[in-house]
Amino acid sequence: MDNALHTARIDPATRGQARMNGALASLPDGTMIVTGGQPHLIWQDAFWPYTPAGYQAPRSKKGTEVIILTPAPHLEILRAGYAPALHHTLITPV
Repeated sequence: MDNALHTARIDPATRGQARMNGALASLPDGTMIVTGGQPHLIWQDAFWPYTPAGYQAPRSKKGTEVIILTPAPHLEILRAGYAPALHHTLITPV
């Protein structure tokens, strides 16, 4: 399992983080994306900007295509209904 997830996380050409382009409408809650050069969590019809201190106040979801950070196997788990544990700053943003 760890080997499969590691393979999904790494771009073999660069050995950096694997990223995919995808349709925003197809992504489930819990997906991490990049928009405006910053990572965001998709949650409850909003983008939650991520910082090392925690999540900031939500922003409206905009656009049709985004850069996806969440590895494909994790996306399938989210689509199947898995509900991730939420960081406390999603309730009280920093």
